[in-house]
Amino acid sequence: MPPDDPSDGSPTRTGGAEQRPPFSPSAPAETPARSGGTPDGSPDAENGAYRPADSRYGLPERFERDHLDDESVEDIHDTNEIFTRIAANANQEFGHPTQLLFWSGLAAGLAISLSFLGMAAVESAMGSGDHVKLVSSLMYPLGFLFVVLGRYQLFTENTLTPVTLVLTRRASVPRLLRIWGLVLFANVLGTSFAGFYFSATSILDGAMAAAATEISTHTLEMGWGALFTKGTIAGWLVAGMVWLNFSARTAMARILIVFALMYVVAAMDLAHCIVGSAEVLYLVFEGEAGLLDWLWRFLAPAALGNTIGGVLLVALLNYAQTGAEVHSGRRALSWRDWLLGTHDAEPAA
Repeated sequence: MPPDDPSDGSPTRTGGAEQRPPFSPSAPAETPARSGGTPDGSPDAENGAYRPADSRYGLPERFERDHLDDESVEDIHDTNEIFTRIAANANQEFGHPTQLLFWSGLAAGLAISLSFLGMAAVESAMGSGDHVKLVSSLMYPLGFLFVVLGRYQLFTENTLTPVTLVLTRRASVPRLLRIWGLVLFANVLGTSFAGFYFSATSILDGAMAAAATEISTHTLEMGWGALFTKGTIAGWLVAGMVWLNFSARTAMARILIVFALMYVVAAMDLAHCIVGSAEVLYLVFEGEAGLLDWLWRFLAPAALGNTIGGVLLVALLNYAQTGAEVHSGRRALSWRDWLLGTHDAEPAA
């Protein structure tokens, strides 16, 4: 018989040992079609079933190394997409009637007071010690979970969300200031109701009342400079929480983000102007501090720090990373209308 021709892909024998032609990745051997599919990996015309193609790694062609550069990572948002998602949400909120923003802000102020209540409960049960603060801080994210999952309006979140429209000149600076003022007033009013309720009832009694008074007194006695600097970091973390929540895809991911970042705010003894208002206003209703103490000694430095931290360290820095596509196809205000708010119909809703 004539020797086997190695060019036809059949085996040859040399010295009794069977040899096969070398494997060529660029020319995979054909295999017969399996049930439910065709050799090229396309769906079977009869039953619609899919069979992966016989490729270099036994995977469908779209997973081949040569094609990975063309694939998008579908579960990760880039900066442009996160920014656009936040701006779209802000555009919707700008269109809400004033009374809806007020009621949402009021609900946020009431809900955020639960963080103060939870910390007082844990500290009263554990007594004193260096570890008590770290454990009681586990209750601090409680009010923020209500705010984030309930989609309430919180002032420190608004240092990012509506600012995206101002940065893209779709909303004016005066309009942003009006929203800030409305939400801050509603938040503070909610914490006032909570502080009065905690003081006038037996919810905080005995050891819990003592723990609540200690927490509140510590907050008020930090001093202007400390409250401002601590407020900038707290504002950074809260606005960063909002940014990360818009990149998350599931409720569980958002819960973990809220818990991790807000725990740090409490554990590091940072200053949040709304949670702190619930604490200090409790002292006011207990007769141990005055309204001016709350307004000037606490709210002014804490709110200013929160605003600067959220706007500068999150909104502006992340906006600087966006590309031109966040502006494409969108109407923008003139610089005069943007600064003075003189345009009758702003591009934002």
